Amino acid sequence: MKHVGVLGLTIALAAILVPDVAAYSRGAPPRTTGGPFPTERDCTRCHVGEVNSGPGTLSLTIDGAPASGEPGASALAYTPGETIALIVSFEDKTKFRVGFQLTARSGDGCGQPGSLAAASSDDGNGIATGSGTCGSAGSQVQWVTHQSPRNGSAAKFAIDWTAPAEAVGPVTIAVAVNGADGSQNVRDDNIYTLQAVLQPGAAMPAAPVISDGGVTSLGDSDSPLTTGAPGGIAVISGTGFAEMGSESAGSVDADGKLATKVGGICVEVNQVRAPVLNVDSTTAYIQIPAETAAGSAAVQVIRNCDPGPEEPEATRSNTAMFQLASVQPVLLQVSETMPGVAAVHSDFSLVAEPPTPADTTSEMPAMSEMQPATGTETAAEPGPMMSLAVPGEVVTFFGTGMGATHPALASGEIPYLPNVLAAESVQLMFGETMVPDDHIVYAGATPGVAGLYQLSARVPDAMAAGEFTVSLMVEMQSSPSGPKIAIGVPEVEGVACVADLVLNVGESCSGAVDVFGTEYTGVFQVEETQACVVVASLPPFCDAEKLDPLSLGLLVAEKQSDNTWKITKFGD
Repeated sequence: MKHVGVLGLTIALAAILVPDVAAYSRGAPPRTTGGPFPTERDCTRCHVGEVNSGPGTLSLTIDGAPASGEPGASALAYTPGETIALIVSFEDKTKFRVGFQLTARSGDGCGQPGSLAAASSDDGNGIATGSGTCGSAGSQVQWVTHQSPRNGSAAKFAIDWTAPAEAVGPVTIAVAVNGADGSQNVRDDNIYTLQAVLQPGAAMPAAPVISDGGVTSLGDSDSPLTTGAPGGIAVISGTGFAEMGSESAGSVDADGKLATKVGGICVEVNQVRAPVLNVDSTTAYIQIPAETAAGSAAVQVIRNCDPGPEEPEATRSNTAMFQLASVQPVLLQVSETMPGVAAVHSDFSLVAEPPTPADTTSEMPAMSEMQPATGTETAAEPGPMMSLAVPGEVVTFFGTGMGATHPALASGEIPYLPNVLAAESVQLMFGETMVPDDHIVYAGATPGVAGLYQLSARVPDAMAAGEFTVSLMVEMQSSPSGPKIAIGVPEVEGVACVADLVLNVGESCSGAVDVFGTEYTGVFQVEETQACVVVASLPPFCDAEKLDPLSLGLLVAEKQSDNTWKITKFGD
């Protein structure tokens, strides 16, 4: 009898000290994910150990992306109705049996968003689904857990979460893992928890949709730019072009041309693939194929174009019509917040009214407001260099739709050499002032960018200071009104360049020379290791010992033995 009593006492003590160990080896008890939910606990409900203090690692990937808080993690989102793969990965070389529980919750922590199920892969084997009540209202919630622990020091659990049919706000995924030594002793276990929050995204439509009036020319004007030109850039607006939050920039094909498929997206203009410069879920920037005829053009966006054997089928948008003319010049503006015409000085700084200190404070946030805090004070980065245009200087404007060039450019061809406009008539106006033809230095394609054009012109000497609307006319077709240029008063020049002038490091002079009937104004400046001649609209001419730009003999300068530079010839 005494022997039986000791045995009974041992069984009773085991029941107290090791509660339901056998049962929990076939699945964790309800609501033990460690998530921030009402009445939720973690594995310490049954096992003894300090959470997240062991030498092991626990990670969670959501559709292949690391969960928030892990290295490489980014903002996570779910699309209503989609099924998302969740992979729980665990490793702890000091333990040999692994169990887990995972749940998805919304609202106050007792909302059940969508459903959980074991994945069909091998890592989904041995996973069971459970459910129970949560909170005072007794809401039903769901979880997944091991049917029996995985043997070994590492384990993966694969779960499919099907998001709710409608967005329910943020969804928290919580997971807890217990690493044990397999001795049926609940002590000295290593327990780990992890949570991730997914924000709702919009459901992708079954097919891409181009908005009404959603095809326009690139550019800025007082009215919609409903007409474009072959070879120019068009903007397509709509929905469902690509996954929400994704964006893909254009790339160059093997033949050196701009690709017609970017991020799985293609665009057709009159059933001809268009080179794509950039695309995201709602906007596509394309170059209108150069061979497209003038008139009404049919535009379609194709999602998953040219799919592979294992990829979803291609889906086409509705057809949107867009008018094309052989020439439709459009000038660009800097941005929505800087409505001036997109133009640069010869040093590529912006032509714009410099911001006042008050403007800089209110419109240009300090770096500390744009970057994560580091605990140390960081000085604000300066904004873009900008200044007014002045009479006599050459300014370069950017636009699109200016028509054919010589030599001609094929669709997607990236210009590298000067490709001047084929048009016989190019006129530029600042307000009511016509810029003389001989002031237009260059009009043609912009090197390095398919579909972009530029025009470089000298500001007339007689231009008064002020803000003027810029208009461009190509083959008698005028650009839409809108962009403006700010013109100021030229600064008084310092030292004039003359023969026998000697300059030290840091000094400069300026002057004008006649080159085949055209006057060019430039600056000769001495730097620490070289001297340079800077002329508007041309690259700098620099040398460490002797300068003679273009070997014209109009400005010749030589370095002296004392590191000064002497102008030995200037002018005719």
